[in-house]
Amino acid sequence: PDIYAYHDYRDFLRDWFKHLKTVHGLSTRQVAKASGVSESYLSMVLNGTRRLSVDQLQKLLPALKLERSE
Repeated sequence: PDIYAYHDYRDFLRDWFKHLKTVHGLSTRQVAKASGVSESYLSMVLNGTRRLSVDQLQKLLPALKLERSE
């Protein structure tokens, strides 16, 4: 997915997690564990009940295989 084609970060994250699962075999649970972010928190972010904080985003970037500029 092209991050610059999205207006809502949640839509991008949902598609990106699908991409990670398909291409790299990584589940949302594995990404959460690798980044040190709670799986339940990540689930709430993806469902729209919580906002992704800057601190949590910084933890997720390496696990999502994204650069800070993205």
